[in-house]
Amino acid sequence: MKLRNQNPPNEKPRWSPEEFRAAFLFWLLWSVYVVIAAFILVALFTNWPHFLHEQNYFK
Repeated sequence: MKLRNQNPPNEKPRWSPEEFRAAFLFWLLWSVYVVIAAFILVALFTNWPHFLHEQNYFK
């Protein structure tokens, strides 16, 4: 007995290449944004990295 919800094997893919590319770019750029935001927050609220918080670090 065959299930009603069974998909035939020749059905088109769930995502088109354009949709997949858009979703991939969205998550990639969102991840970059989150990492940069976390770095900025850590730099603001801690004394790391030291060159941002000391005046004559490179002299």
